[in-house]
Amino acid sequence: MIVAAPGVTDLGEFVGRQVSSEQGLACLQIATAQVRAYVRGKGFVNGEPNAELASVILCLAARYLAHPRQIAMDETKGP
Repeated sequence: MIVAAPGVTDLGEFVGRQVSSEQGLACLQIATAQVRAYVRGKGFVNGEPNAELASVILCLAARYLAHPRQIAMDETKGP
């Protein structure tokens, strides 16, 4: 079964609080990219995940929302 990818409203309902569009989208986009890569695109039709993958995306995005340092992009490497 194919469902719509989770959105910011879904994420807010899942975590039980208001989520900013910017932060919610960032978490959902990264979670979606990771899940898509992990399953090598299987379970996605026209960019939309099946119900099982949508729930994984939502849970992973909630984790990133709670711990945003997991997705920090401004790492300094080297001396």
